[in-house]
Amino acid sequence: MVDAGLFPVAGYIMDRFGRKCAGIPSSIIQAAGFLVLALSNASSYAMLALVSIVIGIGNGLSSGLVSTLGQDLSPNDRRERSLFLGPWRLIANSGQLFGPVMSGAIADRQSMTFSALVVATVGGVCALWMLLCVKESLVKEPQIDHELVDMPPNDLQSIAGPS
Repeated sequence: MVDAGLFPVAGYIMDRFGRKCAGIPSSIIQAAGFLVLALSNASSYAMLALVSIVIGIGNGLSSGLVSTLGQDLSPNDRRERSLFLGPWRLIANSGQLFGPVMSGAIADRQSMTFSALVVATVGGVCALWMLLCVKESLVKEPQIDHELVDMPPNDLQSIAGPS
């Protein structure tokens, strides 16, 4: 519920401030949540609920990020775009499939605490990678300052002339 409530917020942040401004805090918040989960060992139901809310906030802040980055980075040609987005989605969906499997395998072989520490580390590395390696893909259109223009905005009469 928490992450679904942040869908509009994530879109606003990505469109207003950039994709990295949503992705980096999201990764840090989720990593912090998993770190707290590992350190507290989910000692109580209240702690588990609190950690779940924190992780949900981080997840909600990145809603649509992978799809938005894929669309931003894809070529303009329709055919080339589909050839780009197909593998893009395959890789993204593979992560969604294998991430929980790997986390479960680590928890089975080691412990749930160790698995949460690994996920927290991956989240921290993700935030650092986005900061250093991912180019901001938001392209802002230049805004017209109507005070500098002789014509008031939306004044069609002055454009068309007298009728």
